[in-house]
Amino acid sequence: PDFSSAIEYIESGISFLDDGHWEREYDLSLALFKNAAGVSCSRGKSNQMTKNLNQVFENVRCYEDKLDSMNVLIQSLLMDDKADAALDHSLQVLHHLGESIPNNIDNEAIQREIFDTHKRVQQISTSDIPVMRDNLKMKAMHFLDQALWSSHHQRSMLFAVVSCRMVKLTLSHGFNYYSASAMSALAFTFTAVLRKYTEGYNLGKLARALNKSSKNGDNIALVTIMVSVFKEPIQAMLPTILENYKTALKGGRMTTACTNSMCYVIRAFFSGSSLTSLNKDMVIFCRQMSRHNQIRPHLCLIPVFNAIANLSGESKNGFCDNVQGYEDNEKNLSKAFEKKDISRCDIIITIQIVENFIFRRIDLAGKIVRQYQGLLDLHGGVQMRFISIYRIFYSGLVAFHCFRVTQEQYWLDRGREAIKDLQTWTNECKWNFENKMLLLNAEYYFSVGDFDKATEGYHLSITSARNHRFVCEEAIANELGAYFQLERGRVDLSMCFMKQAIECYQSWGALKKAEILKHIIQNL
Repeated sequence: PDFSSAIEYIESGISFLDDGHWEREYDLSLALFKNAAGVSCSRGKSNQMTKNLNQVFENVRCYEDKLDSMNVLIQSLLMDDKADAALDHSLQVLHHLGESIPNNIDNEAIQREIFDTHKRVQQISTSDIPVMRDNLKMKAMHFLDQALWSSHHQRSMLFAVVSCRMVKLTLSHGFNYYSASAMSALAFTFTAVLRKYTEGYNLGKLARALNKSSKNGDNIALVTIMVSVFKEPIQAMLPTILENYKTALKGGRMTTACTNSMCYVIRAFFSGSSLTSLNKDMVIFCRQMSRHNQIRPHLCLIPVFNAIANLSGESKNGFCDNVQGYEDNEKNLSKAFEKKDISRCDIIITIQIVENFIFRRIDLAGKIVRQYQGLLDLHGGVQMRFISIYRIFYSGLVAFHCFRVTQEQYWLDRGREAIKDLQTWTNECKWNFENKMLLLNAEYYFSVGDFDKATEGYHLSITSARNHRFVCEEAIANELGAYFQLERGRVDLSMCFMKQAIECYQSWGALKKAEILKHIIQNL
C-alpha cells in the first residue's frame, strides 16, 4: 500500500473542510479523520494519529461511530509496547458491544469453560456453520481478536476466556473472518495452557480448514508459531512464517508483519539457521519495525541481536533510533517487567541463559536461572511459549553443571524437571525434542556418576541433533561430551569431541565461540 500518497489525498480533503464541518458534513468528516488516523498509525506517525483520533472522539454522535478509531488506538498501543492499555480499551469496547469479559474468573472456572467449548466444537460439523450476519457480533469478533493479542503478550488467562467466547460466537451466530483466529486461539489454549498437545494440534487442523476461505495466515498464526511445534519439525515451519510476513507486509498489516518477522528470527536462531544470514535478515526486519514505529517486536529482537553479535564476532548494527537506550539487556528487561510484558521478559532471560551457558559463564547463567525461573514457570503455566522450551532445556543444562559443582539438591531437582518436560515433548515430536532430552540425560548420568550411560547419551544426542538438523545443539552436545571425557582423563577423546564441536559452531556461524574452543585445544 502507498500510505504516503493516501495521507496526501486525505489531508487534501480535510483542508477543504470549513468551520462547522462536523455539523454540516458529519459523514464526510468522520470518514476523512478516521482514515487519516488509520494511515498515520500504519506509517508510525503517532502524533498525527493522535491529533486525528481526538477529532473523531470529540465529535462522534454515537459510540458505534468511534469503533473504527478505537481499533486504530488499540493497534497503536500494541505497536507502542502498551499491551496492558490495549487490553483495557479492548475490554471497554466489548462491554459496549454486549460481550463483557470477566477479569476475575478463577482458573478452575476457566478450565471448565475451555472443556465446555471444546465439547461444543466436537458436536458440530464446520460445514453446518452458517455465515455470520449480525453486524454487532461481527464487530465484537474483531475486538475480541484485539483482546486476544493484548492478553497474549501479558500471558493473561483472559486469553483462554476470550478464545472460548470467540468460538462460541462462531458456533451460535455463524462463521466470519475471525472464526479461524478463534479456533487457532483455542488450539493454542489446549497446547500452552492445558498442555494437551494432540487435542491442540487437532483443533489447529480445524483452524486451518476454517481459514481456507480467507487464505490469510494471520488468522492461524498461533497454530503455525506454537501449536505445530509439538508435532512438526521446527525447520519446516520457517518458510510458512516468512511467507506470512511477506503477505502481511504486502497487505499493509505492519503489526502482523513485524510479529511474524520476530517469530521467524527467534525460531531460526534456535533451530540452527546460519547466524550470518539471519543477522542480515534482522537488519532488514528491524529497519521496517523502526520505520513503522513497531517498538515491541524490535525490543524483543535486541537480545537476539546481541547474542548473534557475541557468538559470531559481528558488529551490533541493527539498532534504530526508536529503541536507543535499550541495547542493554538489563534495561530492556527492567522495562519489560514494568510493562508487564512477560513474553518479552522470557525472551530476554532465555537468551541470556543460553549465551552465558554457551560461553561457559555458568555462575552467571545459574544466577539468572535461580532469580527468574520460578517467576517464569508460574507465568509459563498460564501460557507456555516457544521460548519457554529453550529456557527449560538450557536451564536444565545449567542445573546439572551447578549440581556437579555444588552438590546442591535444588539443582538436581531442576535438572530432573527439565528431563521430565523434554521426555513428554519427545513423545509428541521426536524430531524437535529427542536430541535435547538425550543430552539432558547424558548430563544427568554424568552428574550422578553413571559414566557408561553418560557416554552413550552424548553419542546418541549428537547423532540425533545431526539427523534432525540442529547444528547448534550438535555443537553443544559435542562440547559437553568433550568436557565429560576430559573430566575422566581421556584427553585424546576429548579433543576429538572438541574438534567436532568447532566444526559445528563454524557451520552455525558462531565463529567467536569456535575460536575460544581452538584455544582450549591448544592448551590441551
